[in-house]
Amino acid sequence: WIELVVGIVKSCSPNMLGDLNVTMKDLSCTIPGTIHHKVIGKDGYGKDITVGAAMILTNVSVFSPTPSKHYLNITMRNVVEVFRKDTVLGNGSG
Repeated sequence: WIELVVGIVKSCSPNMLGDLNVTMKDLSCTIPGTIHHKVIGKDGYGKDITVGAAMILTNVSVFSPTPSKHYLNITMRNVVEVFRKDTVLGNGSG
């Protein structure tokens, strides 16, 4: 598993299982992954996870079918925060 992932969603598309296939980009690499359907479901982050959104994830499982192919397996317990692509962070002055 990866202890901390802070990345931008570069692509996302639903799959036939109701999950979301994504490509995440951080400072070191770009990696594909799957976001579990409960993360994007009714009480989840579905409206917020779009191309350009930033995600902070913790203790993310990595599936490696071959030594050179790796995929993130993102579940609700991994999500620390999701910042929509149109989020504007204030400087605290108002």
